[in-house]
Amino acid sequence: MAAFPPSYSLVIETENLSLANSECLWRCLASVELALRRMPKKPEEALLINSGDVSDTALATLTEKHAWLTPVTVSAGAGYYESKMIGVRHSTADIVVLVDSDCCYNEGWMDALLSPFSDPKVNIVAGETGFASDGPYSLALSIIHSFDGFSGANMLYKVNGYYANNVAMRRQLILEFPIPNNLPLYRHACAWHAVQLRRSGETIWAQPGSRAVHAAPEGLSHFFWRFLLFGRDRAVRARLGLVDDVPSEEGQPTGVAAVAHRRIKRAMHEKPSQLLWLPVATPIVAVAYVLVRLGQLLSKSRPELAISHFSAVENVRYPTVVEYLTR
Repeated sequence: MAAFPPSYSLVIETENLSLANSECLWRCLASVELALRRMPKKPEEALLINSGDVSDTALATLTEKHAWLTPVTVSAGAGYYESKMIGVRHSTADIVVLVDSDCCYNEGWMDALLSPFSDPKVNIVAGETGFASDGPYSLALSIIHSFDGFSGANMLYKVNGYYANNVAMRRQLILEFPIPNNLPLYRHACAWHAVQLRRSGETIWAQPGSRAVHAAPEGLSHFFWRFLLFGRDRAVRARLGLVDDVPSEEGQPTGVAAVAHRRIKRAMHEKPSQLLWLPVATPIVAVAYVLVRLGQLLSKSRPELAISHFSAVENVRYPTVVEYLTR
């Protein structure tokens, strides 16, 4: 058995703050600090990758409060996955933990996420990501968003993919198989990365004891763009063949209705009183679904329309489909 805990580094991106409230970062770091206090060994480094969304004044205050942070400045407009891979290359530990600035983590998160690496055959462990159980909006997001929520399991289990806001990988593996940042997608590069990892023979393990609570999209603009681009990404992925090639996990039926049913059950298991919010959450789910479908339809004829408008809002340039096909 390998020693526990292994040497580990944290990579915390800030690109998400281009849309999220900056207070998310403060809450994120506070939750990470609580999780680190439970660890018998400190991280080799905790890299805060700043692509210009954290001001110099705020950065100075953050590093004064959280002395364990090491800021790394990257070029303005660096994308989500690009920022993460820059952090990976700057890290020095055996295990790299990817953290998002708009997530909060449970106190036992780090301990649970790293413990499976005592087995030298384990190379990637994904935590679970969901939304807080605090109202109809959160319930709607739990049903329609890309995150599958909290399973309620108490043991490791195999999954087909991971979320880049809550995952640990051996540094050697992620350098050998880096998360692609040249895809013409807003998000979902990690889904294609997971396919590549599995094709190479890797098993992705999920750790239900490591939870990330994701911030909800703030305001109508954020909500609109998030779901429109989810639909746009889905259509572009299908067009380019960047889709999964294996069946879903055993016992996990596919299809919109089946996924919604599973997620509602998970939400009710997490907090049974959420059933009272379902009538109010349902119209929000319907609007989000319409936006996803609209994104899919628009992208069949104009795949760059939505992403080009959004890149101006976010100040991040995404590769085009033509650039990807002619690379």
